[in-house]
Amino acid sequence: MLTTAIKLADADWSLWLEELSRQEDIDGFECDAGLFLNPDFRDAVQRYGLNCHHLRELLPSDATAAFLTADDNNALPEFYSKIFKVMRSAYQNAQTTVFSLPLRLDRLDEVPNGLNAITVFLEQLLKATIPPKYTILIPVRIPRPFPESLEEERALQLCGALQDFQAPGSLKLALHLYPEENILPKEADATLRPVLPFLHTICFHYFIPAQETLFDDEQATWAEWLRNADFHGQVIFCPDSCPAPQLPEILRHARHWAREYR
Repeated sequence: MLTTAIKLADADWSLWLEELSRQEDIDGFECDAGLFLNPDFRDAVQRYGLNCHHLRELLPSDATAAFLTADDNNALPEFYSKIFKVMRSAYQNAQTTVFSLPLRLDRLDEVPNGLNAITVFLEQLLKATIPPKYTILIPVRIPRPFPESLEEERALQLCGALQDFQAPGSLKLALHLYPEENILPKEADATLRPVLPFLHTICFHYFIPAQETLFDDEQATWAEWLRNADFHGQVIFCPDSCPAPQLPEILRHARHWAREYR
């Protein structure tokens, strides 16, 4: 049985949390890290007893880029302190132990000694003491965002380099899939097999205003492939730009898909 979650529409978080509290098939939610800076959000999560299974954008991509190119190392302790504060809040309020951040791996050539700078950066992120054990995810898109992309290779290189790093945190991959690509496991098998050792989370995106959706037969195919691959991570349904009136229908579909992964 795999863990399943659904991405909240951050602007309508109150409505989403209330609706999620009324169902049992979906194990929890995904949200932006900034929401845990809101005391009303934290109170609501605790009141409903919900779990956040994936906290995304632990650091915005522009902030990551600014950090990697910074010349002033005196600001680093405060920088990490702010990140750890969000992680601690998410763990204490929603049992969150999975966090992701964009690293813009296709733009490493713009940063002097870029891969080494990101490795040092990640080593520090893996040293937090709360949660006691947690996972940092590197987002990777399949198929590649553009033909010359090195995102996947560099992500695998980082995971391999830090595989034996002794720290409370571990480094894994979050695989992002989009319906317009119409990717099924058999079509992506050659790409999926190399990432499996480090794969922790699969995110299925679909853009609601364009009337995109996930299909029952495709989710069943993915569920079977993941079981056969002995995958023990989590699956997240990511409806993008979801209008509030459509929430009941969105959740009804997601509950059905979640049952495929039981």
